[in-house]
Amino acid sequence: MKSIPVWRWPILLLILLISADLMFIGLEIIHTVGYASDNKFSLGTERGYSEVYQYVKFFWVAFLLGWLTIKMYQPIYGIGSLLFLYLLLDDSLEIHETAGGDIADWVGLAPALGLRGKDYGELAVYALVGTLFLALGWLAYRASNALARQISWYVLGGVIVLAIFGAGADMLHALLMNRFPWSDTPMLILEDGGELIALSGITWIVFSFANQELNTDLSYDKL
Repeated sequence: MKSIPVWRWPILLLILLISADLMFIGLEIIHTVGYASDNKFSLGTERGYSEVYQYVKFFWVAFLLGWLTIKMYQPIYGIGSLLFLYLLLDDSLEIHETAGGDIADWVGLAPALGLRGKDYGELAVYALVGTLFLALGWLAYRASNALARQISWYVLGGVIVLAIFGAGADMLHALLMNRFPWSDTPMLILEDGGELIALSGITWIVFSFANQELNTDLSYDKL
């Protein structure tokens, strides 16, 4: 088989990931207009097709960063791996929704400014988990080499974009849905479609740097 240059693999991966993201966004639109009746085609369905696809990306980012931790002995990769493993568990087990509801009941958070008490509980969970990983990440960052630090900044940027869609757009969706029912589908596409694309970008970044760090393992240039 003809050899494929190493640099083309990350580009091909990005094209495939974004193409799949756009397909799922298209399926949401088709579902909304009534041509795909199965709710699993919807972006907002728990354990629907797009969400399972998202789980796979979380798993591979966690796996690649874990692999880099073992191969390169850089602690910042280990913290990143734990973060994406947590995000996988949170997304699949609805940890922040459950914990947010528990916090709201325990503290007695009342609805305000168009948000439910549960929404404020979820924001508290985001803040607690984010603070924990930022603190651990900072300690690991100081103990890592220059290349690992560079990679961590790119990944952090991707995580911030992911949080904007996953948490920020989610809260905006909750605010708008009651007042403007027509905004439900556009906001769902912005929220969940944005998350899909943001995580594809993170997957591509991690794969690209893993391809650079572990060339002989991930390049496939001998196929």
